[in-house]
Amino acid sequence: DRKSLEIIHRDVSPANIMVTFDGSVKLLDFGVARMTGRMTQTKAGVVKGKVAYLSPEQIGEKGVDARSDLFSLAICLYEMLTLHGLFVRQTDLMTLAAIVQEMPPPPSQFRRETPPQIDQLVMTSLAKDPNTRFGNADQMHQAVEAAASSAKLSMSPSSLGRYLGQMFGNRAEPWLVAAGDSPVSVAAQRRFERASTVEIYDADSVQQRVAAAYEREARALQAA
Repeated sequence: DRKSLEIIHRDVSPANIMVTFDGSVKLLDFGVARMTGRMTQTKAGVVKGKVAYLSPEQIGEKGVDARSDLFSLAICLYEMLTLHGLFVRQTDLMTLAAIVQEMPPPPSQFRRETPPQIDQLVMTSLAKDPNTRFGNADQMHQAVEAAASSAKLSMSPSSLGRYLGQMFGNRAEPWLVAAGDSPVSVAAQRRFERASTVEIYDADSVQQRVAAAYEREARALQAA
């Protein structure tokens, strides 16, 4: 019916933002997300999300809507621009207090080359009052595009992909490796594949592997 699902992620943080080698940006892990109007409610005193990236309304048990995610995204953007942990303090309690009470300086205080338009969109998104932030993600996206255009910065996936290539090298596709045309060696590709593979075992499989390891060790001791 083309209506917005009004999903609130509630855990927007660097660990849940993935950038692919082709320059696509993906938001991961909707495990604590909820939909506006759903007939469930978080228990009082239970906070969903990573402490340093919570919004003030998540902490204060006020009504949370999609603008909460914009605040969390602005923290990520601020830290990307400044390489400075925005609200991280010595304890979780101090971190929560900083989110609710402290208004940070604009990113340009840490990086003087930051354009004023980027300062403005970041600080707007970090407003303590949700009513003074952008109304939704589309409005924030438009502000980001306008700021990037004013600063003559490219926002295309291809340019981001090229930047990742400069930082980490070009990832070889399997068919290129097989053809021998890849700029990355076969050995490097195999190391990448091993590092990217996560194996999941059930309990029986784990027990079998442990038993086999003990058996190998016993045979080695007997041989010695």
